[in-house]
Amino acid sequence: MFKAIAAATATVALALGLSLAAVAPASAEGESNDPSFYQTPGTSEICQKFTPSGDITTVTATSFSIPAGDILTKVIIKAGNTGASGQGPENHGYYTDSTYEYPAAYTDLDWVHVSDLSSTTFSHPSGKNISHAIYCYIPAPPTDVAGAAAATNPVCTDNEIVSGFITVTITTGVTYVITNNADGTHTPIPFDGTTGKTGDLPAGSYTVAASPSSSAYHLTSAESIPLTIAANPTDCGKVSASVTPSAIVTDQTCNTQDLEKPFKVNGFITVGNLTGVTYTITADKDATHTPIPYDAVTGKTGLLVPGGYTVHPAAKSGFTLSSAADIRLTIAAYDGPCTGLDTHPLVDPSAVQQQIGCNTDGSYTLSSDQQDPAAVVWTVNGSIVSQGTYVVTTAGTYHVVAAPGPGFGFAKDTQTTWDFTFGVPTTCDLKTLALTGSADGMPMLAASGLFMLLGVALVRSGLRTRRRNAAS
Repeated sequence: MFKAIAAATATVALALGLSLAAVAPASAEGESNDPSFYQTPGTSEICQKFTPSGDITTVTATSFSIPAGDILTKVIIKAGNTGASGQGPENHGYYTDSTYEYPAAYTDLDWVHVSDLSSTTFSHPSGKNISHAIYCYIPAPPTDVAGAAAATNPVCTDNEIVSGFITVTITTGVTYVITNNADGTHTPIPFDGTTGKTGDLPAGSYTVAASPSSSAYHLTSAESIPLTIAANPTDCGKVSASVTPSAIVTDQTCNTQDLEKPFKVNGFITVGNLTGVTYTITADKDATHTPIPYDAVTGKTGLLVPGGYTVHPAAKSGFTLSSAADIRLTIAAYDGPCTGLDTHPLVDPSAVQQQIGCNTDGSYTLSSDQQDPAAVVWTVNGSIVSQGTYVVTTAGTYHVVAAPGPGFGFAKDTQTTWDFTFGVPTTCDLKTLALTGSADGMPMLAASGLFMLLGVALVRSGLRTRRRNAAS
């Protein structure tokens, strides 16, 4: 009986051993041919199997069915049982990212790293025909997209109101829903799919909801964009008066009122036509473009450093600008040293001509309102002379020039040159000259009258004498 039991046990053991020997290799073979065997745990990797239709030794990614945009992670080439011939593992794998080098512990698989799987030609090191290939890929990462929207307020154009509207930026991967916040039903407002513009919208507040159009996109902007459309202009249709913007500069100056400590005074800008125009004044060097205030009555700014400035005009209600262009201005720096200025007493020069007479010499007199005779430097026909009276006896021309003497100055409009022309009289009467020494007729008339009175007196005296003689 013992022999029977031993024989039975041996038979069972032999059968079990043969069964295990047959099952174990078949199970390993089955796993390596299954695409899921190569999927890397904890990732979104997907693996599929490719079986060529004929005998080939190479294959490329173009033979694989990979969704557009998805990324190839690895390829395993199987070329039959190569182990018996000493030609290495039966499976030969290619990868780029080591994250997907799986299963790394599988002994019947060797790996090779390549920089770009999509451009690699795959083959088995044995050179044998490819029985099949396992290729794996991951979905492409979502593309970043951003939504944007803006409101355009109603405006008055050609005395008519152009209503406001909303414009969304049409971007692939972004969908929009526009609603009026006052609409309790939140009915979407339609917009043009090309321009992104809605139709005319009333004044009020609106919300633009942005979202990715699919999982292939990732929204980087805000999901909710609040917008407001203002009310219609109230003065549309009224005739606007045209007004011209204006702006001028006053350059930097030197203040010398304090002669001991003069200082530079910065310039300023003055804007005009304030009734119909408002202005925004900014310094070109100011990156923040902070507006510079100005007086609402005079239009003057405060003191400004030398440099470039921009004046932007805008029309007030009821006015239109003849030109809306920015006005570019430059405040110039004071040119030259700002030092104390010397001041001197003012002197008023005087030059007077006396023409030549029939029996008198001519003359010219040089003087001033200062007692100091050196207050004026005189030149006559280019020669320096002293102040005083100079006699002229013959015809001629004299060019007189006055200049301030040392320590003196002239006022702005002071006369400094004179031209005197002298000539000899040509109408003098010799008899008259003999009697009066003058070409003037008045002395002659006076003498004639004197002789007439003397004659009358002599006649009357003679008559009285005759009467007395006759009486005696």
